[in-house]
Amino acid sequence: MRGKILFLSLLLVIFLSGCVSRKNSTAKFAEQQMNLAGVQNVKIVKEGKEIEVDYSPTIVEYEDQIVAEWGAIFGVLSKTYPSAERYKIVQKIDGTTVATIIANASDVKAYSEGKIGLYELKNRIKLLGGDE
Repeated sequence: MRGKILFLSLLLVIFLSGCVSRKNSTAKFAEQQMNLAGVQNVKIVKEGKEIEVDYSPTIVEYEDQIVAEWGAIFGVLSKTYPSAERYKIVQKIDGTTVATIIANASDVKAYSEGKIGLYELKNRIKLLGGDE
């Protein structure tokens, strides 16, 4: 009897851990893709119609590198979450929010397809400072 309870408990743990990892498999894949693109310290914190990413730049020498990493993040998100409506990057330094960058998914897609230029995309992106 004790063996059956142990076996069923083990089976339940395996089942539940499988369900948890399936729930986050898209987020894990996106985070891996961002890592491969050279963007580190990225964590997807919200999924659904709005995808929210926490981003803490560490190995950057120039502000331009951060902007380039925002582009890489938006690119990965548009490929990984094509049905989302908005993408939101919350940039943090030492746990404090220093900037929030919000883009409509349709604008990122239009840019990646060459339908709008960089200047137009820049005008459509919302850049908020701090904890706004």
